Amino acid sequence: MKWPVDITKYPITQKFGERPDIYKRFGLFGHNGIDIGCPTGTTLIAPISGTILETTDNPEGYGLYIKIQNDKEGVVLAHNKKFLVKVGDWVNEGQEVVISGNTGFTTGSHSHFGYYPIPRDRTNGYNGFIDQLPFLNEPLKMTLDDETFKKLVKNSTNWDETVKYLEITTDPKDTSFQQIQDVIAGIRSATTACQNTLTIRDQDLQVAQVEISNRGEELARKENDCQLQVKFLNSQIDSLDKQLKIAQEPQGEMLGQIGVLRGQIDELSKEKGRLLKQIAIQPVIKCNHFADVGKMIAMLFTKLVRK
Repeated sequence: MKWPVDITKYPITQKFGERPDIYKRFGLFGHNGIDIGCPTGTTLIAPISGTILETTDNPEGYGLYIKIQNDKEGVVLAHNKKFLVKVGDWVNEGQEVVISGNTGFTTGSHSHFGYYPIPRDRTNGYNGFIDQLPFLNEPLKMTLDDETFKKLVKNSTNWDETVKYLEITTDPKDTSFQQIQDVIAGIRSATTACQNTLTIRDQDLQVAQVEISNRGEELARKENDCQLQVKFLNSQIDSLDKQLKIAQEPQGEMLGQIGVLRGQIDELSKEKGRLLKQIAIQPVIKCNHFADVGKMIAMLFTKLVRK
């Protein structure tokens, strides 16, 4: 059995049985093949001689894949871009059969190389596939050019930094892609929840701003009404002050006149006393004089009352 590509040019990116947490969704114990990191457009050859049983598209899994089988064994080459043969064709080991791609469930361009013996035991936890590494004619070589080596080192460093950044506690080399996806999904969910909360708070803020604006307008109206009332009351007070001043002016004049009249009354009382003394001495004269004085007093009181 041959490698489907020149294994000295392309690295093994995933071995058989690795990352069981990812492949349990497919009902598998782990990876059921070998992944080869060849770029899209690489021509792949048939690892074994046999009949083309399937050229199928499985978008959720293998993508475009081809199945070759004979009476002893079978192989699957998956995630391809193009088929170079059709179902029913017989192909010889080493014959070109597909162009590699990046279709189906992948994280990047590569070729999935699966192998199973006949009879095929689909209950073995890997859907009948087994590790083909011991049966390959060519030894596994990891000779890398400088550029490929630098890319692998950079990718490994980026992976370690990503695991650290996402605060995943497991060792980066033991961290699966599914763990990364789960953490990112949690971050997205939390982000969505925060955005929804912010939207609700923004709506509440808009309602509060409208209410504050309405209350501001109401306070402005009330303030204007109060100012008008204060102005009216001030005008009333001014009017009353004027009326009070007007009323106080004649009151002072009248009090002065009353004082004068009281002084005149006192003088008249004194005059009356003198007259009474004179009456005792001169009855007739006093009688006549008293009559004149009585008239005078009567005139003064009449004048006082009119005032």
